[in-house]
Amino acid sequence: MAYFLNTIKNFWHKWHNPEYQRLRQQNDLDLKLVTQLSKKRMPSLKQLKYLPSFLHNYEKNILRLLLIIILICVVFLAIRAYLVHTQITPLPGGEYREGLIGNPQYINPVLAPLNSVDQDLSTLIYSGLLKYDQNSTQPYKLVNDLAREYTIDEPNKTITFKIRDNVYWHDGQRLTANDVIFTFELLKTKEYQSPYLSQFKDIQIEKIDDFSLKIVLPEIFSPFLNYLTVGILPQHIWQTIPLNQFTLAQYNLKPIGSGPFQFENLVKDKFGFIKTYTLKKNNNYYDQPAYFDKLNFKFYYSNEDALSALESKQIDGFLVRQIYQDLIDKKWINHQSLYLPQYTAIFFNNQKITNKTLRQALAYAINKEEILTQLNSPAYLINSPLTFNLINIENAPEKYDFNPEIAKQLLEADGWQLQDGVYQQDDKKLRVALSVADTPIDQKIAQIVQREWQALGIETAIQTYPVSQLKEEIINQRDYQILLFSIVTNLDPDPYPVWHSSQAGSGINLSVFKNDQVDKILEKARHVFDTTIRNQDYQQFQELLIEQTPAIFLYNQSYTYLINQRILGITEIKAPDFSTRFNIINRWFIEGKKQF
Repeated sequence: MAYFLNTIKNFWHKWHNPEYQRLRQQNDLDLKLVTQLSKKRMPSLKQLKYLPSFLHNYEKNILRLLLIIILICVVFLAIRAYLVHTQITPLPGGEYREGLIGNPQYINPVLAPLNSVDQDLSTLIYSGLLKYDQNSTQPYKLVNDLAREYTIDEPNKTITFKIRDNVYWHDGQRLTANDVIFTFELLKTKEYQSPYLSQFKDIQIEKIDDFSLKIVLPEIFSPFLNYLTVGILPQHIWQTIPLNQFTLAQYNLKPIGSGPFQFENLVKDKFGFIKTYTLKKNNNYYDQPAYFDKLNFKFYYSNEDALSALESKQIDGFLVRQIYQDLIDKKWINHQSLYLPQYTAIFFNNQKITNKTLRQALAYAINKEEILTQLNSPAYLINSPLTFNLINIENAPEKYDFNPEIAKQLLEADGWQLQDGVYQQDDKKLRVALSVADTPIDQKIAQIVQREWQALGIETAIQTYPVSQLKEEIINQRDYQILLFSIVTNLDPDPYPVWHSSQAGSGINLSVFKNDQVDKILEKARHVFDTTIRNQDYQQFQELLIEQTPAIFLYNQSYTYLINQRILGITEIKAPDFSTRFNIINRWFIEGKKQF
């Protein structure tokens, strides 16, 4: 900067020097003489080499400075153009390898939901009428897959589908409406014992033409569209297989579907355990073909084995519930958090704890933030069963934030008196029992709850059971006072199965909660397809539930998806269940080139 200012100063003094002005006038006369001898106004390249001899030192310095500035600008513009106006264009090829815990059994959409490994593979091999849109800002939005379009005649409970006419099975035969009808008839047939039986058993299916059909529901059931993501089976393969051979057919492990990948081979060990399962790209896929040539799945007995394989780069990806900070800190590992439709809560058995004031006091006495510190994975606090990433309603207010003083006020207003550190009423001590599974994380949470309730003045016993016993004996018989448990909800936000009175006995209404107003809202919401109306209903349901306090809602815990950085094209993954993390795997790639 000093050099630049000094140059300008010298130029100023010379400009006002009389001798300098005389020389300039002489130069102007010389220039006129030269221009009269030549019509060219611009010097040639040969003449430019003599330019320095006509410049004074200060002029040469100014020229050098300008050239440096121009050079810097050109370099800056070139870098900016490269960064802003170029993008990586994926190149086809390569293989993605993922680790899974377990082993395939029935890679068949009719049975796949019973096994997470089967569901993962089935999602890649088969296609449904609808699928979840990973690019939508609206959570879990349904879009067409095999369906080209569909219409809903709500008063008549009829859904009419027009399916694509350019879809072919992996063996080359064309997919038609007959395949869709055949699959749905299997799902509604009791003998096949599909997990989808209750949703499909009462529907009527009618063929319109080879690429059109309609589904008639016994009554309007808004969650039904979510079940139409189920994969469609090829009729020409499965119609020849008898019912008693259905689970034994080779196509359960060597399936023929219409999805973006198709079966190539599998390798078993000497005990019959499948070690690897390889899919290859379906080059005739009706949507955007995948960039990967192959997907290779490797199966492990434990998380530790799979994580070791990831660290040694034998696999590229693995989905875990816990945080493994040493792996996340590695620069070559990309990680994403997947929040699934599930939540953990403390459920009051409302037949045994009928006092709403007591339930509210217990809610105020729990420090949810402290509970989060015990979780070895990302999670967020919740205040209702409608987690924020399910539907577009306002988040539930934090009505029962940690406040032991309010809890004490509620208990004392209800007639309880603190004696010897324990609340009593009519010489009866305030005691509660918390039933919980024997898993390490549930035990830690139960101990926090016990400590905080006892600090408030409520004697608290922890009753621990093995997971299987807790489900089969304690939960099924409703043999608990208070229950710590995690609920996995449907892909649709419909809270009916957990909170309607009809589910209080043999269903999954774990709070044994019965409320006529809530029942009416839940019945109305599941009998309308209009999402705006449903969201309004669920907002009202949420407010009623918080007021009644049949449960204390704690958190929604995520899973961590660890993927090698060599896998490109991965954007935010929105997965309503584990298997839908593969919905846009056809956009992942390994190599690419920069292009403007």
